[in-house]
Amino acid sequence: MSLSENPNECFICWNPLTEEYGKKVVIHKYDKKNKSSEKWQHACHEKCLNDWSNHCITSDGGKYPKCPICNIFKIPIKKIPKSLRPRAMEILQEEEEEHDNVIEEEPQDLEEDEDVIEATHRLQVIRAWNSIAPFLGIIVCFNGVPITKCSNINFNYLSINSSIGDLKTALLNRNVDFYKSKGLLHIDNLAHNLNVKNWINWEYPNFRLSEIHYGIPPYTCRFEQLECTHDLNSDNIPLSELYFEYQTKAGAIIKSDPNLINNERTPDAYKKLENIYMKQNIWRHESTGPDDPGYMETAYRNNENPLLPDSHLYKNGRYGQNTTWDSLMWLTVHINNV
Repeated sequence: MSLSENPNECFICWNPLTEEYGKKVVIHKYDKKNKSSEKWQHACHEKCLNDWSNHCITSDGGKYPKCPICNIFKIPIKKIPKSLRPRAMEILQEEEEEHDNVIEEEPQDLEEDEDVIEATHRLQVIRAWNSIAPFLGIIVCFNGVPITKCSNINFNYLSINSSIGDLKTALLNRNVDFYKSKGLLHIDNLAHNLNVKNWINWEYPNFRLSEIHYGIPPYTCRFEQLECTHDLNSDNIPLSELYFEYQTKAGAIIKSDPNLINNERTPDAYKKLENIYMKQNIWRHESTGPDDPGYMETAYRNNENPLLPDSHLYKNGRYGQNTTWDSLMWLTVHINNV
């Protein structure tokens, strides 16, 4: 799956693959003669690839660098800078040993609930992205009314390894955005603006987080079947644990009776959760010849998604603003004035 519509652009910096911008490197190439070959290829500038490899190997304990687009193709060791190769080989060996241990424990895994297995897989994919793609959706409410939506991409690439405390800090630092989202004519904003000291000191109002819980947008209420078992008053809970639990509970709800969460207050909750949890057909790649039957790309399309800004390594592309490669975890955050 390619995030770029133009194969002549570097998928990392999005500049043309011309000598003017640097040497071109093909990470993996489509081989029509090899039936096991992927039906696409990805190329970038050598410097961009070196920067990406360095980021993977030196960040968060280190991961062996893979193609940033596919996350399944390991970058050949000869295409990794020489200075990084020793550490890259160490990481590769550690990952292979960890994989062997997982295989040995496979009989126990077969006894696990399907929703747990699926949630585990989804979390692993999110971690492989190195937090360059959306995994978290947030709906912010003031007095129970939604005022804005955002994602981890809006918070300096908040990592799946970050804690709920990191998220709280990031949210409280967006007080100006919350102020503007409420509207300049909101009664609270008018009261703040009429204070001369606030004009002189150019001060915006501050907010406090009154409540955080799992959610299904556009609804702002709690769902008993989607209740968080963690104490969200604690700042030490990793977002990875919350993501895993959300996906597990969402999977269980999807397999149950829709009326379990549908009611007069939330009549379309089940359908809204389906849009969060279930993949949809997004783009059909037609056959290019007798040896290529074509294929269908799938992703998660949800009209409730927040605005997802493009980055160097994540681009909305032709699939549109509402499409993500991974299922999001949704948190509903209620704020009050300080």
